[in-house]
Amino acid sequence: MTITSDPANRARLEPPDAGTDGVLIWDTAGVVLEHLIVVGRGMTGATKAGVAAMTDNGHYLGLTFRDLEVSGFKNGITILGWGGTTYGFGDVLIEDCNFHDNLSAGGQTWAESIGGHRNVTVRRCRFSNNPGDPASTKNSGSGFVFGGVIGGLIE
Repeated sequence: MTITSDPANRARLEPPDAGTDGVLIWDTAGVVLEHLIVVGRGMTGATKAGVAAMTDNGHYLGLTFRDLEVSGFKNGITILGWGGTTYGFGDVLIEDCNFHDNLSAGGQTWAESIGGHRNVTVRRCRFSNNPGDPASTKNSGSGFVFGGVIGGLIE
């Protein structure tokens, strides 16, 4: 499945409130998101991600995120696997994206074990003004954080 718009006039997606992900991909793969602007309600009170890919039901191959601009969320992009030690995503490509003005991080992966995610590539992306949550007791204020990844590359 591909969700795209004209690269010269990218579609703008806005969730209805600060408690809603901009785009949510759940227990599936083979998804391409490209040429989109995803705008949240701002860092204050943000609790969700601009783009979220989650699984609690297996390991899925093939996610591509290309030419996205994501701002105004807790995290720009979050890729999560939980509920089983092998649950996560493989063959993930994030390229030519701009993640800015998000509270906790530009992007992150997380899985219950190392290897939940495999072969994750972040290429030619910009991460800026993701200042961190002063109330957080966890890592915060990062560009992109790999967690639970085997075969991760940022270039």
